[in-house]
Amino acid sequence: MGTARTKIATAGSVHECASPPLSAGSATGIAEHVATRTAARQLAEFLSALFTDLVPVVPEKASVVLAVPDRWAVFGADKVIPPASSRTGRVLSRVLIDSVGFASARLVPGLQCVAAAQSRPGRQAGSLLVLDVGASTVDAAIYVLDGPTTRLIDVAHGDLTSAGWRDSPSEVAAAAVGRLLARVDGPLVPHAVVTGGNATAAVLEAVRSAAAGRITSVRWADPTETARGALLIARGESTALAEYPHNVGVSAHLIRDGLLETLVLPLTASPMRLTVTEDHVGPLPVVIQLDRSGSWLPTDLGSDVTPGEHEIALLPRNGTHGAIRIDSEVHRIALVASAEG
Repeated sequence: MGTARTKIATAGSVHECASPPLSAGSATGIAEHVATRTAARQLAEFLSALFTDLVPVVPEKASVVLAVPDRWAVFGADKVIPPASSRTGRVLSRVLIDSVGFASARLVPGLQCVAAAQSRPGRQAGSLLVLDVGASTVDAAIYVLDGPTTRLIDVAHGDLTSAGWRDSPSEVAAAAVGRLLARVDGPLVPHAVVTGGNATAAVLEAVRSAAAGRITSVRWADPTETARGALLIARGESTALAEYPHNVGVSAHLIRDGLLETLVLPLTASPMRLTVTEDHVGPLPVVIQLDRSGSWLPTDLGSDVTPGEHEIALLPRNGTHGAIRIDSEVHRIALVASAEG
């Protein structure tokens, strides 16, 4: 749902209609203020009428995937959370199920839906820059695409309606891309994707320029691409991951009853203290269990770790497989050649 236009994709077609106005006014759309009683009632009335008059769907027999602002999924510097776990997300879910009457409802970041429309089985993993330049807001995000799977890395937001001097959509989009790419290093998919009602040729050129050589081109996507991607997620043809999907740990040694044992110390975003012995040579022996199943696979952090005590933490929103922070240094997790094969 957007501030100006709402797009709905069903099994047979894509519909587009005007979004309901908020009595209080909102630069970010009705979903952003659904926690208020008035907005929740407006949304329920709007969707109930919509599915009665326009879209051939019986809510009681249908499940819905609703695109929401991507920033609902970002918490703190390193954590990604399901949008439905936020206060507004919980209220919105109740409106969709209790008031409108859907059999089930799932909230997915809007740009993840756009990214889902670019995903396909067998696609090589990579980080995609994607933007939505709407009537009042700009959202820029980086998603990891891995076959039909998408996962959020980071997001930046810009407001086109702030008080005082108003920047153009091109300027706001370029600023959002600049802030986002300053936080996310590493290679990107060469072609960025931009959608939204204000995604003009000037905006596309501003995005390409702001990326400073990290992409080669920018593709315009029809504003209905968000709804089409949401439909792929609803059908199970694309998997929208809400959280970091892997287990990561450090392979360590323990002497128990006089015998040497090997175990994996799990890593999380919360720092842990780890002592590297004097006889250790090489990188920190970090291992990864892809999709939290199967064998632990070796990784390469790219540089050696010195003996002594270190503070270690997992950075799940950094690159395809995340990164490891060792004291103040960040090392991206890369699978070794044998693990990738």
